[in-house]
Amino acid sequence: NRPKDTDGQKTYCGGRKKQHTPKDNNAYTLIYEQTAEWLKNDNKNLVDLSGDKDLVCEIVKLDSFQYRALTIEVLAFFNWLRRFAEGLIEGDNE
Repeated sequence: NRPKDTDGQKTYCGGRKKQHTPKDNNAYTLIYEQTAEWLKNDNKNLVDLSGDKDLVCEIVKLDSFQYRALTIEVLAFFNWLRRFAEGLIEGDNE
């Protein structure tokens, strides 16, 4: 049972689409895009990112149970990403 959209959510999400600029090359943007892409291709379908849907706008629509499940998955992804990056760094030292 999804909560109804609030006016604040509509305003935020509408503003995000208008402000969307070409991809930045900073680390936070890269992590955001990798997370969104990973969730888009995840077979668990915890969040619907089909088409041009924005990750943040879809997350705020989730109920508590879905939000908790998504949080656990994203933290697991971040843990994997951290280990992957550490492996790349160790590989550079050899």
